[in-house]
Amino acid sequence: MRNPNHMKRLAASASSGVLEHEHPLTSLLLGMYREMPGLKLTPPQAARLCSADPDACARSLEQLVHDGELRRGTQGDYLARN
Repeated sequence: MRNPNHMKRLAASASSGVLEHEHPLTSLLLGMYREMPGLKLTPPQAARLCSADPDACARSLEQLVHDGELRRGTQGDYLARN
């Protein structure tokens, strides 16, 4: 079961200007990767974790790759760029 307070905290940190992405889902995902080192998610996993549309998650993950925040793994997963 998801912890709603955890998701609210991530959303609040995203809206505070700490994370600078236009789309709230992109900011939320970036916050998760920053808060949980070693996190690896596929787009469907990210969608379930964020209760979001799978296509929107895929677009946000690709945006984070384009921005240099994430890298794509060999099995279609996304990892933080170290």
